[in-house]
Parts: sequence; C-alpha cells; structure tokens
Amino acid sequence: MQQNNDNVYVNEGNNEEGPSGEGIYANDDEEEELFINNFEEEELSLNKEESKKRFKAFVREFRRERSFIYREQLLKRWRLKEYQLEIELEDLNSYDMVLCAALRARPEFHIEQFESGAKEILRESILEEGGAAAYREVPVDDVELFNTWSGAQIQITLKSDTENGRQLRSLSSKTINKLIKICGIVTSATKVKNKAIRCIAVCSSCKHRMFFETPGPFQQPNIPKKCQGPGRINNEGKHISCTLQNPYLIIGDLCSFVDQQSLKLQERQEDVPTGEMPRSCTLVVDRNLVDLVAPGARISVLAISSLFESRLRGSNTKNNNIGLRTPYLKVLGIQSDDPNGINFRGNHSKLRFTPRDEERFIAYARRPDIHDVIARSIAPAISGDYTVDIKKAIASQLMGGSRKEMNDGAKLRGDINVLLLGDPSTAK
Repeated sequence: MQQNNDNVYVNEGNNEEGPSGEGIYANDDEEEELFINNFEEEELSLNKEESKKRFKAFVREFRRERSFIYREQLLKRWRLKEYQLEIELEDLNSYDMVLCAALRARPEFHIEQFESGAKEILRESILEEGGAAAYREVPVDDVELFNTWSGAQIQITLKSDTENGRQLRSLSSKTINKLIKICGIVTSATKVKNKAIRCIAVCSSCKHRMFFETPGPFQQPNIPKKCQGPGRINNEGKHISCTLQNPYLIIGDLCSFVDQQSLKLQERQEDVPTGEMPRSCTLVVDRNLVDLVAPGARISVLAISSLFESRLRGSNTKNNNIGLRTPYLKVLGIQSDDPNGINFRGNHSKLRFTPRDEERFIAYARRPDIHDVIARSIAPAISGDYTVDIKKAIASQLMGGSRKEMNDGAKLRGDINVLLLGDPSTAK
C-alpha cells in the first residue's frame, strides 16, 4: 500500500516487475510443463508503457481479410453501449508473441494496461471520426469512461479455441497469478452484487477527503484509523490537529461500483477419478461477464488463479493461520462447451424446433400413457420394479405442477420436489 501526492491509496501487490522466469507452458491433463515460448526473463518484463504501446499497436494494426477487426469491434460495441473488447489469444500470439507470453506470465498486470490502452484508442477513434465536436457529444453517462484515474472502464475479455483446458484438480501453487484455461460444470451462481472499485471517504471532523481503490474482489479498502488531513483552524485562528479515531465515513453516492458475481465450478464427470468426489472452485466474474451462465452449463474459462484470505467460521483472527489462503479464479473470458448452449446466455437461439418436431410433441401429448413413456426414458440403463415409482416422481419433478389457490385464500406453489434416500453407490 502506497500513498501518492493526491491522497489516493493504491494496492500495488499485483504490479511487481519481473515474472517468475519459469517460462510459459500449455495446459494438459498430465500437468506437464510444455513450454510454448522460450523467452528470456528480460523479454517478458515489459513495463507499463511498453505493454500499453504494444497492445495499442495490436488493436490498431491487426487485421483479418482487410478488416481491422478489433478497432471496428471497439467502436461497434461502444455505439451499442457495450464497453467490452474480446481478444483472441491466437491473434495476439500471431501478432506479438512476446506480449502474449508476457500476458500469460503476468495477466493481472498486463490486463490493467490493456484496458487503459483500449480506453485511449476509443477516445482517439472518436476524435478521428467526428473531431472534437463528436467527443463533446459523448453521453453524460459515458463521461466517466474517459476519466484519467486508473480504473479503466473498457473491459478486456479473452478467448481461445485451440488451447487445451486444464482440470480443476491440477491447480497448484505453480499456477498462482498465471493465466490458465479451466473446464467444468457450473453448479451454482450467486446474485449479482455491487462491488465498490473506488471509494471516497470524508473525515467527520475536519472534512478531509481521501480516495481509496479496492485491491481485490473479496477485499475491502484499507481505511486509516487516524485522520490523514492537515487539521482545521478554530475560532481563535489556531491550528488544531484531528485526533478522532476511525473518523472516515464512506460516501456511497460518490463511489464507483461494478457488477460482480460468484460462480461455483465443478469437475466434469469424465475428469473425476474412480472412487473420488468431484472437486470444485470459486469463480469471480464482473461487469459484462455477470449473468452469462446458469447452473448446469458446461463451460471453459480463461482466468487468473488467485488467492484470498478466508476466515474460518466461528474463529477469530488470532486463531487463524495467516499464511494459508483460499484459491479462486478471476475470470477473464467464458466459452460454452455445450453445442446447444442451453444454459449460456445469448445462445438460446441455437435451439430451434422444426414443424415436424412440433407435430411429434403434439402427438405425444395426446397419448394416454405419456407419463409412463417419459418415466421409462429416464436413465433406461437403471431398471427394476423398485425404480418405476421413482422415475415417475422424477418425471413429475421435471414437468412441474400447477399453482393452486385454496378456498381459504392459501396459495400452493406448483413446484415438485423429490428426495432420494439410499445407500452409497445405488444409482441415486
């Protein structure tokens, strides 16, 4: 934590210069360190200005079939009020292998420079198209987009179709702060919350104002317990220092927020070893990536493997081991592994029914034994007289019931719930 001349506290834990020097490797099932780029440590140690300069050149100059795809994508999304730029790692690697390797080695550091560079390119592109008049006509809601403070508003998302996904149980200390690709199934999703990325606090005594930037998705800004202001002048003209303890109050109306959501990613069934339970990991998505997937979706994510301090339930700080951290993945890009994309937002249009399909649905609905047909279609490999009623109950749960209103005004929900009891390994 370091304070600059403008009383802005910035956490610089992720801005350390120099990578690990161990090289960049592709992810596979056996967790082998297969180096894809053998660069020297000095080549990967790009500073902020060099990283931003190389990325801006990539966005401006990279083209495919005579089309500057990323420059055009940036302008197109901005006109639609979508402040996002999706980058394919294959394109970045073909244009600048050093920059792509540096991104994989220090993603947190370089993504910040990429977002800042994208904001500058957008501003320059608007000026080139319509001059200063076009820039003055930027909507009031978008003015903060071009502010000079460090929190860039253009979100950089990543995509890779050729890279192999890593299994969840292969995550280790070697992958911390590295860019990795993970495959799995989403089992739960929290409600979208508002995360304060820039807080403004005011001293309740001398009205001294300070700015704080939050260091991570699960952390809070470190607000000083004593006033950092110069104090105030009393009625007698004497200078009085502010001596209040915990004097700063957060002014919510002046803070900047982004949407944030937590997902739980579980191993795919085919990746779980025989006799073991599937493992899971927490994903953190923000801004344009929230509400993108629903539970049940099979996805691949490009993310930064990170750590956060979680306090054990029912314990205090003294009893906790401060050296232990809980892993989580900060997502930079999401791709659907389901060909139909049923649980992936924006892909519902892929699931279409032909007129012949609709005729078959109507014919099935007219059959008197439709309940038995659906029940027999559930897990046909599991058979036996004892499974008939169980499958019928599951079929009823899949279809759901109807909402009922009783004579006394009580309302009954149409949801049908099933509880299966039995010994382990009995095909529940």
